[in-house]
This record gives sequence, C-alpha cells and structure tokens, in this order.
Amino acid sequence: MKVYKALVAVALVMALAGCADLDNGDKVEDSGGTKDTAASSTTLTKDNFAEVIAAAQKRAKTSHVTMAVSGSGQEIKAEGDVVTGDTPAESAMTMTMDLRAAAGGQVTEMRLVEEVFYMRMGEMIDNKFAKIDLNDESDPLARQYGDMMNQIDPSKNMEMIRDAIRSFKEKGDAIDIDGVLAQPYELVVDTAKFGDIAGGGGTAGVPDEIVMTMFIGEDNLPRRVTTEFSGQTIRMDYSKWGESVKIEAPPASDITDKSPLDQMAPAA
Repeated sequence: MKVYKALVAVALVMALAGCADLDNGDKVEDSGGTKDTAASSTTLTKDNFAEVIAAAQKRAKTSHVTMAVSGSGQEIKAEGDVVTGDTPAESAMTMTMDLRAAAGGQVTEMRLVEEVFYMRMGEMIDNKFAKIDLNDESDPLARQYGDMMNQIDPSKNMEMIRDAIRSFKEKGDAIDIDGVLAQPYELVVDTAKFGDIAGGGGTAGVPDEIVMTMFIGEDNLPRRVTTEFSGQTIRMDYSKWGESVKIEAPPASDITDKSPLDQMAPAA
C-alpha cells in the first residue's frame, strides 16, 4: 500500500496545485475557464511564483494530466483530468494508473469527488471501487490516506510549495510543448516542508532537497514538471487547460464494501 500511497500523493500534489470555484454536489462539471494565452507581463520570482501560477490555474480551472514514473527498470504511466478548486471539496480528479510494469502491479483507477476517494484495484476487490471518505477517522483506509487532504487543499498546497522553495531560477531557453512556448524554471525545494508526501514516516530516508524543473507557458500555466523522488524520475505533462471536464462518483453498483486491506491480510 505504501507504493500506491506515495504515487497517489505525488500525483495529487503535482496535479492539484491551483485554485478554482466549483460547487455541484456529488459531481464536478466545469466548462473550463479562460483560454486567453496572452503573454503575462509578470516576471516570475521565488517570492511570487506560487501565487502567480495559482492565479493562472484559477482562471483555467481544468486540465488534462499525463504522468510517467521510471526507475529501477520499471515504468509506471498515468493519465487523467483535474478540476482545481478553492477547497478540497471543490477539487476533483480522475486518473488511471498503469502499474503492470511494476512488480505485482495492475491497472488502478482513481477518482476524487467531494473529498471522497474512490480506488479500483482490479480483481483484488472484484473490479469495483473501494470508497474512502477521507474525513472518516474510523476508516483504516481513510486514516492511511487522510493526510492527503492537506496535499489536495489548494491553499495549503500553494503555501507548502511557496515555503518549500529554497532557490528559483530560469534554466535554459524556452521550448515548444504542444505548440506552446514554455520557459523552464529550476526549483530546489525543501523536502521537510512536504511532511508525509513520501507515503508515511515523514521524510525519513528522503533527500533534504528535491530539484524540480517546471516548464511554464506565457500564460503562466504549467506545461510540464519533472523531478526525481526516492530514486524515481517523475514527469507530469499538462494540456487542454480550460476545456470542459465532468468528474462523477462511480455508480453505487460499481462500489464495493470490501477493503483492499482485508484482501491483503495474511491467512489465519
């Protein structure tokens, strides 16, 4: 479970670092924000980076994200859509993560709607979704994944990123990413500010700092983020900013009461 938790946490932190304004009950549907890609006159600095990027994402509201994790001869791929909100309840995500190239892995589907995390882990739970209310302290899975609430809270996320930046600088020339000219910036971040992002146990065994390269378009929207984390190279690509997205909770018929923890328990 630690592998799943760490990857999910990293995906959420990197994917949901922004703000928006949504409120649609048990589903999130958004027609997107502005698609104005006019160049910004704001010069990005260490002090204003988090706020400027957050403001751009607030205008866009939605994005499509792909992720690739590689290292130790293994590769993990993920793809999904994200709606970034002012609060965790207004944020949503759907993502499919292919872990078949990892030892004992499988295809895992995740959805986040109204602070409820749904996770489908193949035959382990009859190809249905486990439902995890991240605010339910009586649920063992919620206790295990509950620390993600701070990571998916956009205001706390941006505060965490801002406070974690040790250094910030342009890194080379702008490059074309899907028709958008994106300037790379190198951020050195303090891992102590990221708490339990490593999947439990704080930052034990994690380097004191992590170098992230963020490719930012002229509209101040992220187009690509690359980093290395715990021996893994992680790359996130962002596209379709501001396009219509609808994310719903799975139907009741696709939700199971079985817990992945029960299936993983040793036989008596």
